[in-house]
Amino acid sequence: MRRMLLLGVLLAATVSCRQGNPTEPPLPPGNSALTGRIDGGNSAVLRWTQCPDDNFLRYRLYRADSPGVQRNPDRATLLMETGERNRLEHTDPGLPPGRWYYALETENDFHLTSWSNEVHLETGGR
Repeated sequence: MRRMLLLGVLLAATVSCRQGNPTEPPLPPGNSALTGRIDGGNSAVLRWTQCPDDNFLRYRLYRADSPGVQRNPDRATLLMETGERNRLEHTDPGLPPGRWYYALETENDFHLTSWSNEVHLETGGR
């Protein structure tokens, strides 16, 4: 009985010491690969690969009229935000003629993010 009690005390002390030590920092989520196509002349259909991480929190899809969505997400339009890991497509309808740039941001439970590649699509003639 004493041996089990001593073992329990030592185990509790070891666990509490480990909790006080820093561990490896959390990693950002795996990034998705984004693809897109124009459908019906003025709608963009965007698809991406699923985030493989267990700590997935959400996707955010952005559109801009100039490249560099990742560098300047505040200058882009947030088209869609979802916590549904299995949602892997979004349609952006009614685009005016022009060149449009899209990028997908993936966030995890640690609020770390990663970005997809940027895709550009053209509607109409510019």
